[in-house]
Amino acid sequence: MRKLILSASSIGAFKSCPVRFRNAYVYGIRPVEDKESQRIGTNWHLLLEVASLKPGSECPECEMNIACGDVFDPEQCVICAGTGKVPDDIMEAVTRVLNKAYEGIEFNDPEAKEVERVTLLHALAGYRWYYDEQLEPVVAAEQYFSLPLLNPQTGHPVPDVFIKGRIDKLIEIANGVAVKEHKSTSKSIDPDSTYWGHLNLDVQTTMYTYAARRMQLNRILVDGYAADVTPSLINTVKYDVYHKPTIRPKKLTQGDSKKFVADGMYCGQEFEVGACECADNGHEILRAYRKVNSTPAEVEFGAKEGTFTIRETPDMFGARLLKDITERPEFYFRCIELTRTDAELKVFEQELYDIAQNMQFMIRSGRFYTNEHACEATFRCDYIGQCYNREVVDQDHVPDGFKCIFKRKDGE
Repeated sequence: MRKLILSASSIGAFKSCPVRFRNAYVYGIRPVEDKESQRIGTNWHLLLEVASLKPGSECPECEMNIACGDVFDPEQCVICAGTGKVPDDIMEAVTRVLNKAYEGIEFNDPEAKEVERVTLLHALAGYRWYYDEQLEPVVAAEQYFSLPLLNPQTGHPVPDVFIKGRIDKLIEIANGVAVKEHKSTSKSIDPDSTYWGHLNLDVQTTMYTYAARRMQLNRILVDGYAADVTPSLINTVKYDVYHKPTIRPKKLTQGDSKKFVADGMYCGQEFEVGACECADNGHEILRAYRKVNSTPAEVEFGAKEGTFTIRETPDMFGARLLKDITERPEFYFRCIELTRTDAELKVFEQELYDIAQNMQFMIRSGRFYTNEHACEATFRCDYIGQCYNREVVDQDHVPDGFKCIFKRKDGE
């Protein structure tokens, strides 16, 4: 049997539906394309990581390439653009990294792609404005861990079973070090929202605290932060959440459209507005638009002569989004502190062991049951089509639109 990896996502899949766990983590069969929510979450994490770099410091991307002996062109580096240093204006690096992330991604609607990109860019600008000097010093970013699962009764490692993950950040706090996790969500993050209550049961926050503490005790944490150096053991998570916007690009009113064309100002930002241009077929106007910062903005003429409305370009929408963020930042951002007691971490260690035992039983027996209540709960399961149609899914039967991420060993 191959090594068993316990991650927050694999445990979540197992708890939701053992067949989902089997398909994704035993067979390694995953959708070829990421979901929108996954793409946005991944890019949000990426931007926060870049934004946390210290201006003027050595470019980490170039340092990594040099250390690995890779052949690369420094001028193609999206962080430093060939200077070897993190730029003084970190948003320059953020913009380049974001543009690179969206290269080659196909959208049915090209404008939707640009709106998504612009939304992330302006959300990050709003995030940095809101937290400003409140952001804690970063000890380590993207802290990877791979630790053997322990038998709670003996304290000995369980053969071929590991807990793995990647902590967003380890940060300095008053009494030592804490875990910081960044999340994006469409759910309400108001203080009385149920979003926060579920964190008392959340596997990832507890696992990352548990893993960070074990690394601290084993002296494999970042230099200078081992258990015999820092005042206290790690027991805190700063849970930092970005609420994805609910507003969307819209048409301006006739009055606002007229004013915008006259002065080029929109939501506190200045735009260059060109003359109205029309496309016709010789008999009627098919499309009218004005170029706003070189991007065509749709124009609709009103019933009364001389009246018209303009639809926001992605950049205009970004300006309105940033204005909205400055007017109600708590709608978009909230960071709370979670604590895990020694007793809770001990219970969690036993829970990990029990989950691993259940997983191994199913893997060895080859018997996995479905949970029909999880197929469309919260989100549609990736494997719903195969389960509903009773299709066989394994490494010899990979459905269309999926790929197998595991390499088969000889004899398997």
